[in-house]
Amino acid sequence: MIKFTDMKENNSYDTTLLLKMTAQKTTASGKPFIEMKLSDGFSEITAKMWDRKTEQLGFDAPKIVDVSINTKIYNGALTYDVKSVAPSADSSLSVEDFIIRAPYPASDMFGRLTGIISSLPSSSDPHSIASMTLGLLDTYKDSFMTHAAAKSVHHAIYSGLLFHSLRMTETAMKICDVYKMIDRELLVCGAAIHDIGKLSELSSKLGEADYTPNGRMFGHTYLGMKMIERAASSYSPDKERLLSLLHMVASHHGLLEYGAITTPATIEAQALHLIDTMDARLYQFEDAYKKTSPGDLSTDKYFGLENQKVFRPPFVSDDLIDSAFSEM
Repeated sequence: MIKFTDMKENNSYDTTLLLKMTAQKTTASGKPFIEMKLSDGFSEITAKMWDRKTEQLGFDAPKIVDVSINTKIYNGALTYDVKSVAPSADSSLSVEDFIIRAPYPASDMFGRLTGIISSLPSSSDPHSIASMTLGLLDTYKDSFMTHAAAKSVHHAIYSGLLFHSLRMTETAMKICDVYKMIDRELLVCGAAIHDIGKLSELSSKLGEADYTPNGRMFGHTYLGMKMIERAASSYSPDKERLLSLLHMVASHHGLLEYGAITTPATIEAQALHLIDTMDARLYQFEDAYKKTSPGDLSTDKYFGLENQKVFRPPFVSDDLIDSAFSEM
């Protein structure tokens, strides 16, 4: 099988991929085409099959397919045209072989996340924010371990929500060692559950996410605050500390135009917003490095980076990238 990162412009490739989803589209001149999302197990692309309708395919996504692809540069980016596609005859392959996942097993990440929170001295208090956070994570464990963190932009992969939350929680622990006025329990627990509302905002399957009716009407910030308030009714944490935690969740997007309900008014809320922004942005650099050769500029523009391209320095080797996720 050929990876997308191995594909060059103005070439044709025959390979086996996962067809994750299809959408019927129409050109400006009224001609039909199919938009396809394809995965090679490491990254995914959007390709187009011109002058075809989805019903002509004869099968539905998700499906492992043998596909013929032509590549070209259009508007400075590598594009992909599907010439033919059919269900693969290779019965040894499964859909799971092509799912783009977080770099660590979900069970390991979940254990590490809950282990960090359990290490907080307050976790022994059944009415603490830490105990409530552990209870929330346990309640939603199955969904939390598999959910994508977004429909696009960052951590839009299988177990992406857990991966995002874990790295933010680990970063929160380290930041508290430097900025000692920050309340460690609030920042660490806020990092762990700041996006828990995405379990209600998004439906997620095979690393693919889409908005639920609740998500479209309310968004994950509000939904997450309601989930925390429901948990608080069972754990009865200190009201002022609960209010601070809810404010952190309400303001973690930083600005109203970015979806925040309010702007950060406490040191913990500001720290959470900065950690969230940092992890989302650095993830996009990591993604770009995986798709780019040393010394090259990415062909893709990254929406979450103000549509800029990413440069991978010549000294960033493939071995360095592989080793970055060799141990958790």
